[in-house]
Amino acid sequence: MFQEFKFTETLQIPEKMLIQFLMTVHKNYRTNVQYHNFSHASAVTHTLYLLLKFGGLQELINDPFDILVMLVSCICHDIDHRGTNNQFQVSAKTMLSIEASDSTMERHHFNHTINILSLPDHNIFKNLSKEDYKRALNIMENCIISTDLSIYFKNLKSINELGDKYKNGENLDLENNKRNLELLHGIVMTSCDLGSMFKPFEDTRLIAEDVLIESFEQGKKEKELGLQFTSTLVDRASTEKEIPKVQFEFFSNVIEPAALALVKFLPKAQYILEGVQRNKECWRKLMEKKIEYSIGSHSIPL
Repeated sequence: MFQEFKFTETLQIPEKMLIQFLMTVHKNYRTNVQYHNFSHASAVTHTLYLLLKFGGLQELINDPFDILVMLVSCICHDIDHRGTNNQFQVSAKTMLSIEASDSTMERHHFNHTINILSLPDHNIFKNLSKEDYKRALNIMENCIISTDLSIYFKNLKSINELGDKYKNGENLDLENNKRNLELLHGIVMTSCDLGSMFKPFEDTRLIAEDVLIESFEQGKKEKELGLQFTSTLVDRASTEKEIPKVQFEFFSNVIEPAALALVKFLPKAQYILEGVQRNKECWRKLMEKKIEYSIGSHSIPL
């Protein structure tokens, strides 16, 4: 993906440095985390690539600089994730929550990325002008922070309003309107982060299990620390058998609204909305059958 956009030529990034940077990013994803690992980061980055190549995103964002920063944001957006969410950090009063009480993990991912860029022979932005270097970091910070779903919910109304204006022919003026660019980056990053949810249902189902296994591990940690559960989703005893209902509600309240907002800007990305709605229907059917779901089941009858 990085080679195809020819960043080594257009942005004067030494190929060896780009490879070193990506290898170090890979090493800094923890291998003992069920879902928020390098496989997830790669999938998110690939979803952005698909939007650029087939979803019409390059019709809105075609500057190699912007494309590079977004790809880097995707591959780094969950770096050094510990398998626990923002609510856990605050409840457990971790050092990360002391450093940042809002978007705790997302700010850690951004800061960790900056630390890697600061290593010798890792600064892939080093040949940018001072102004562009600062802009790259600002865009990357906004992109990574926007993967916090609380930010998504906060901005969704504004994103939809902007999308409606764009559908009606209004120019987004992304070169001059920083807020419009931030909102577009935000819905693209959220959609990429949730991108596994438009894949074939069996793939989506197994990925959903990985997410919940990680949540249940967090629940065990909370219990060991004597903390109240930060969410019912971390309690395996009450959640596992209700997974179809949990997933149907997640699709209804989070994933489908994001896909509907995205296609206002990128009508060619209709394939994402169609995949999301197909999988939502699969979860609905399972929910209505009232089967007692169990993680690791080899076949789930629809």
